[in-house]
Amino acid sequence: MIKQLLNKEALNVYFDNDYGIALSVLKIFIDEILPETYSLLSVTGEDDVMQIVHKIKPSYRMIGLRSFAGALETIEENCDKGNYGKVKGMIGDFMSELNSVKPLILDEFTHLSKLYK
Repeated sequence: MIKQLLNKEALNVYFDNDYGIALSVLKIFIDEILPETYSLLSVTGEDDVMQIVHKIKPSYRMIGLRSFAGALETIEENCDKGNYGKVKGMIGDFMSELNSVKPLILDEFTHLSKLYK
């Protein structure tokens, strides 16, 4: 299923078929971007949400999770419009989706790790 989630074309554009680099980027995503994403659950202000979303959005696109990047963009747009009540629900939905694919992301990292020992 991760193969369907990760857009291989995006990976090729960013990493030029160098899956060693893709592995490094995926590790950074797991170690830094995921915790930053989960911090959205505890922030209380629109500005904080905007700052985090703006920072993490490109990373989702970079590893080929374009639909997640699109969802983050929608969250960002709604913050900008002052729809913060709606944003909280959107963040909850985003986290539910992320939790459902996180094991697949970790499996892909494990798979790539075995290829590039």
